[in-house]
Amino acid sequence: MMIYLMPARGRLNAFRDWIFFRLCGIRKIVGLPTTVDLQNNRIDPETGFQERECERLARTLSALGSIDLAKAASWDLLLTEHELKIGDRTISKLNHPFITINMGGKVLENDWGAARWRELIERLSGLYENHGLLIVGAAEDAERAKLVACNWRGSTVNACGKLMPRETAAAMRSATLFIGHDSGPLHLAAAMGVPCLGLFSAHNRPAKWHPYGQQHRSIHSMSGISAIGVDEVVQAVVSMMSARVLNEHRA
Repeated sequence: MMIYLMPARGRLNAFRDWIFFRLCGIRKIVGLPTTVDLQNNRIDPETGFQERECERLARTLSALGSIDLAKAASWDLLLTEHELKIGDRTISKLNHPFITINMGGKVLENDWGAARWRELIERLSGLYENHGLLIVGAAEDAERAKLVACNWRGSTVNACGKLMPRETAAAMRSATLFIGHDSGPLHLAAAMGVPCLGLFSAHNRPAKWHPYGQQHRSIHSMSGISAIGVDEVVQAVVSMMSARVLNEHRA
């Protein structure tokens, strides 16, 4: 049996893939989006937003049974002991609690810009000076991370280019908050249960790639990511941090 989790690329491509894998000898293929409904993210009639991609994928996998996306176990990456140790070693020099950010991504129009990130980090540092700062991303993000980290009053770790994706997830798992572009680390942090603030451009419509769950927030500007102001992000961070403290107090 094969589980198919490719992005929707049209019914013709789906049938082509079905033929290819059957010729390879695979007898059962689960997840092929062979209908128009499975090829498309459904639209919420009230908001006009697209359903999240994870919801579409869960529909394609209905043959496996019900998938409850609200359960943390549905997102468990089953990190190995080795990966967890690398994550712990990465953050060993950080103040705790700590905030983690990602300023990278492959799509240029999703880039909020170094100047805005520097201003954001400087302002948040004044508000959360007892927190550490973990910066994650690819190797090409390391230089920007170095410049931004200079504006943080507490301890910092620049892990850009130093971790594999699953090791990045392990390092972020105890973060108080994640802030980042529409990119892989955002979804890794969300899978680890870290409250996430995602910054989204017009590259995709809301809310296909927003992290799933009520604990997350997304600022999505169809006018372009440069239309997102630093004040707006600071306010969102303060709101999320306050909500987290309140929830911990209630618990």
